[in-house]
Formats: sequence, C-alpha cells, structure tokens
Amino acid sequence: MMQTIEAVIDEKGRIHLLENVELKNVRRAFVTLLPDSSQNDSTANLQNLGEILDDDLESANREISEMFKKSLEKSAKELAD
Repeated sequence: MMQTIEAVIDEKGRIHLLENVELKNVRRAFVTLLPDSSQNDSTANLQNLGEILDDDLESANREISEMFKKSLEKSAKELAD
C-alpha cells in the first residue's frame, strides 16, 4: 500500500519526516520536491492544508445533509400519499 508522508528537506539534503512512521521492514520511497513556498514554516503549511481539508469536509457535509433532508422529505411525501 502506498502512503504519503509529509517531510522537509534541509539545506544539506537531510530528510525530516513530520510524523512518526513505524515499518516492519525496509521500504522504498520516492521523494517529490515541491515548489519553494514563501513560508519556510512547515507548521504553517500543515495548518493551511488542514484548513483546506476542513473546508472540503464542511462542503461535503452540507451536501450530504441536503441530500438526506431531500430524501426524508420525499419519503414523508410518499407515506402521506
């Protein structure tokens, strides 16, 4: 199973994972270099990502709630008929 883990690479090329990873054996990995951002603080980048995810989840939650509401209204109407 592929898994994506956020990391930062320092000026000397050392990779620092931003979360703990436990592996049972040696694994291969690809490193993708992302564009340099104006923010050097990886915590701020994670916070921005969290806000994006929250917005997406809130939007999805509204859609699901609306679909559920319409379904309940349709069921109530069918029972009334």
